[in-house]
Amino acid sequence: LTPIISRLYSPSDFGMFGSFNAVLSVIAAGTTLQYTQAIMLPKEKEDALNLFFVSCLCTFAVGFLTLMFCLLAPEAVNGLMKTNGVWALSLLVVAVLVSGLNMAFQAWSVRVKAFKHTSASQVIRSLSSNGTQVGLGYFKGGAAGLIFAGVLADMLASLNLVRVLLPDLLALRSSIRWNRMKQLAKDYRDFPMYSASQNVINALSTGSAVILLTYFYGIAVAGAYAFGYRILTIPMRFVLTALRQVLFQKASETQNQGGTLLPLYVRITSGLFALALFPSLVLFIWAPEIFTWIFGSQWHMAGELARS
Repeated sequence: LTPIISRLYSPSDFGMFGSFNAVLSVIAAGTTLQYTQAIMLPKEKEDALNLFFVSCLCTFAVGFLTLMFCLLAPEAVNGLMKTNGVWALSLLVVAVLVSGLNMAFQAWSVRVKAFKHTSASQVIRSLSSNGTQVGLGYFKGGAAGLIFAGVLADMLASLNLVRVLLPDLLALRSSIRWNRMKQLAKDYRDFPMYSASQNVINALSTGSAVILLTYFYGIAVAGAYAFGYRILTIPMRFVLTALRQVLFQKASETQNQGGTLLPLYVRITSGLFALALFPSLVLFIWAPEIFTWIFGSQWHMAGELARS
């Protein structure tokens, strides 16, 4: 659907969309303080469920802080996202909450090996996001249409994963205790200290490119970059999202059984390198021509940026 979407929205629309996502990605990177990664580590399912609620509490705390900042400094937030009005601030707060809860639901689904449900969730996200973007683009939805479609897609994907959690929640609800959550949060404090901070820094390094391009070269150039980045990440997410979930669950299981992780790491890394080598060479040589042919002449610059 992307060749259709590229003809319904302008580079400026994608520039605003990219700026919104840049801000969201930085906040979302630390939303759960990465306690979602710890959900797969405990041997007992009761402890994992308590960690799930730790992740949810962290999500609501970060969402509340985002809301307070939007209320106290709305012009600063809109200026950073290159948006205007209350709608963008409201969608930012909702997107932060939905993003954190979605990560928690996905982590629990991986914990219980419900990979069919996580795959279905990704399909629902993709179809709802692209379908809504096409529909709103037809009615000239602009950047607001792109942003709303992304938030709606995450909501629908999360709702699909609720059914995975419900049976365990009903069966183990008596094991959810505040004292146990505090103890587990302390036991797994390495995740907020190291993993969450690393994710925030990575999100800053990625998102700052859109913001800096907007500041120095204008919203259209930033939109070309955001569109090119979107095209490059679609195939990577297709492979890496599913692979990462299965790999992390397998690594946790191997670790709990006293096995070694090095052979698994080497095998996966070498396989991904071989998989990415050929398409990387093709894009490096012909990316501008490919982008112009598939997505339209207005996206030639996106191909140039994708190649670099």
